Amino acid sequence: MKLMILAAIFFASPVFSSSLESKLTQKRNSSKAPPEVKEKMQKGVYQLIENKLDEKARALKGTKLPDEVFTNEIGMPIPLKNLYKISPLVINFYRGGWCPYCMLELQAYQEMMPEFKKAGIQFISFAPDQYREINKTRKKFNLTFPMYSDRNNELSKKLNLAFKVDKDTLDIYKGFGIDLQAYQNNKEYMLPMPGVYVIDTKGVIREIFVDPDYTKRAEPSQVLEKAKALK
Repeated sequence: MKLMILAAIFFASPVFSSSLESKLTQKRNSSKAPPEVKEKMQKGVYQLIENKLDEKARALKGTKLPDEVFTNEIGMPIPLKNLYKISPLVINFYRGGWCPYCMLELQAYQEMMPEFKKAGIQFISFAPDQYREINKTRKKFNLTFPMYSDRNNELSKKLNLAFKVDKDTLDIYKGFGIDLQAYQNNKEYMLPMPGVYVIDTKGVIREIFVDPDYTKRAEPSQVLEKAKALK
């Protein structure tokens, strides 16, 4: 019953609409994974729901974004506060270049880049992948927005997004040829719950879009509207 209620809330929510969601639905419906594999992966989603990871993430709405200093691909330190001081900032967290749902999401944001630039809204993305993998993703999908490595999920941990992947899911990933250790260059076996954050020019988190189900994402056009409202 709890899951049915959560699903009803999700599909009724105004932050999700047909554009990106239709592509995600098509991807879900085209999955050829065996039923037992789907069941095991769904258990991982249920575990995040039971642990209320999404509620813990949303609880940070209205708080200040951590004063994180990360490095770009050439090792130059970049304070997050230097980005949001100029204009409202949208931050996207995706699981990795191996995740097809994440790639659909990133492509949807790429299509929206002219609208983001016209509105004067910055958009950046983070993934736990090392820069070698991020650069592969950027080139493969012709992504033009800034993409950064959240090394060891340091920022996503502070935002209550990070979680340890369960053994069954790790085994499934390995069967698909997905090696998190190679992608991330660590042995933590952690991922971020996909999320989108809208930050104002004072660094306050004004909107948070998260879902324990990695196949569901916020609609980029409506995220943009939330960011534009800050101006």
